[in-house]
Amino acid sequence: MSFWNRKALRLSKIKLWQLLVLLSIISMLLLAGGYLYYSSEAKSIRTIKSQEIQAIAALKINQIIQWRKERFDDAFMATRGPFLKKEVEQFLADKQNTA
Repeated sequence: MSFWNRKALRLSKIKLWQLLVLLSIISMLLLAGGYLYYSSEAKSIRTIKSQEIQAIAALKINQIIQWRKERFDDAFMATRGPFLKKEVEQFLADKQNTA
């Protein structure tokens, strides 16, 4: 082997080694960046979904409170009306009614 071939072979080995190191570093940086991006997005999505669930819960609480208030108002109006009072008095007065 001539001097020039040995030198070219040695340079190609060095360049190959440097190329492998460079590719390894770039790969690690890409993996680290991808992991950091994924973690950031996952945290952001969790925060957004948590806020959405809290908003839905607040709306449902208000709906239940409103529904309950309406049922109490209905019951109040039914007990104060003259028709129910008359029917209850007749039912209590009729001792023979087994129904």
